[in-house]
Amino acid sequence: MKKIELIVESLLSGNNVFITGSLGSGKTTLFKKVLSQLADFTLIETKKSGALVQLFFESEQVIIGRRQKDAMSSCLDGFDLAVFAIEQFLMGDKSILAIDEIGFLEARRTDYLELITKSGQQKTVLAVLRKDNHALVDYLKDFEPYIIINLDD
Repeated sequence: MKKIELIVESLLSGNNVFITGSLGSGKTTLFKKVLSQLADFTLIETKKSGALVQLFFESEQVIIGRRQKDAMSSCLDGFDLAVFAIEQFLMGDKSILAIDEIGFLEARRTDYLELITKSGQQKTVLAVLRKDNHALVDYLKDFEPYIIINLDD
């Protein structure tokens, strides 16, 4: 419970928080527990379903990735919904952008990554980051102040 309280306090103090760890380490579980303690956030979620990776925002859902044979390919048009969601967040009165998860599919949509960065500069971001090869790593320097919670430590 102490970790949840630390994250909530950090977010409410204006710190961006990134949760990372290996597959199955509990990133999404911790993320959801933190969200249950917050009232004021915009949520963008990605979920795998069979060969598809889908992005969810409010009642909308789009495909952002598709597994073909042994490779995952990006469906770049799907990120238009994410870009729209973040633009709405930046214009609105909610203070925290919550994203589960940012991974390699996002790497080719720099406009999406730049809007996440802008959100972290103007408001506050809580995000789950894929441990290896996540697209946001090159942008972290622009998120001051931020903390990283590594569930593998």
